[in-house]
Amino acid sequence: LLDAQAHVLDSVPVPQQTLAAAPLRLLVRASAPGPELKYLRRWATDAGLRVQVQADTGAGLSVGDGAVPLDAAALARSDLLLLDERSLAGLSAGQLAAVRQALRDGLGVLVRSAGAPSASARQRLRDLGLPVQGDGSSHAADLPGDGESTMLAARRGPLGSTTLPSADGEAADRSSHSAALPTLEVLALQPTDGSALPHDRAGKALGGWRSVGKGRIGLLPVTDSWRWVLAGRDDRHGELWSGVVATLAR
Repeated sequence: LLDAQAHVLDSVPVPQQTLAAAPLRLLVRASAPGPELKYLRRWATDAGLRVQVQADTGAGLSVGDGAVPLDAAALARSDLLLLDERSLAGLSAGQLAAVRQALRDGLGVLVRSAGAPSASARQRLRDLGLPVQGDGSSHAADLPGDGESTMLAARRGPLGSTTLPSADGEAADRSSHSAALPTLEVLALQPTDGSALPHDRAGKALGGWRSVGKGRIGLLPVTDSWRWVLAGRDDRHGELWSGVVATLAR
């Protein structure tokens, strides 16, 4: 209990028990490798998710963890399927039918934007229950700031394990913790009806999601959240993706 000046008036111990939970299972199909996929995978691995990635490189080749099957059995074992607009458009009729049924059965589906979606990708989104409007043009996103410094420190937690064990290393880590957030690119795409994923500083929805059967499908039109990681703001990068994944996953 704190008074108006934040002085401690009283405290009480609170017992707690932490139970191990089954890790969330994430399937990723990407039309190409890139920094957004790289840092998303790093965050997911650090957060304890089980991740299987397939990124196409052309000429029938791909990198990652081998082929990511999109059949009924594989999707039933997964909690969230992540596609980009090109991999969505490239699904076969059988794969699209399997994803649609898995979505109704409780699978989460997220389409992240690497570029403006084609007419085929828009049609696939409609087929899955998420019609989208907007021309896909690029603009800068004015995202919410960090808020109070005490909340920022709590969110960042202790110094990272990779920090140099020296005064200079600790100073660099603290500096990165308070670095300004780079501006991100957002495409002018919005579900015609649904709930927001993140919001910008003015409260406007950036992307969105809808329920389909027991599952949820969402669209995130942010193309370069990896810039936050390179600026030393992996806390905000993780906060963004944690919120999106927690909203949509089974």
